[in-house]
Amino acid sequence: MARKFGSLMLFGLAAGAAAAGVYHYLQTREKELADIDDFDDLENLNEEKSKKSYVNLDNVKSFAGETFDKAKEAAKEAYDVVSKKVGEVVSDLSEKKEEAEDDAVEVVSDAAEAAAETAGEEASSSEDFFDDKE
Repeated sequence: MARKFGSLMLFGLAAGAAAAGVYHYLQTREKELADIDDFDDLENLNEEKSKKSYVNLDNVKSFAGETFDKAKEAAKEAYDVVSKKVGEVVSDLSEKKEEAEDDAVEVVSDAAEAAAETAGEEASSSEDFFDDKE
């Protein structure tokens, strides 16, 4: 009994699959025939092609040239502004450098004077020390 039921089930599945395949084939065949018979699309494509407008390359070249000139001018102005700022910063730094050099010279000369005074005092105190023993 189970064997007959299994065979019947297998036959039912095979028949259902065959019916689904035939149905799918008929549906796609109708769509393909409808697409092949529709020549109106080709006429519409020709009309769309004739409606296209083309870009004039001379206009594009002149626009690109104008844009390039404007960009070049803007870059030149930016360069001028930056170079002016850099010049100001460099002059400020050179002034500060000169001030720092002057301060360093003063400190060194003060240190040299202090060292000379200290050396002179030490020399006189050492002479006094040696003078006492004689």
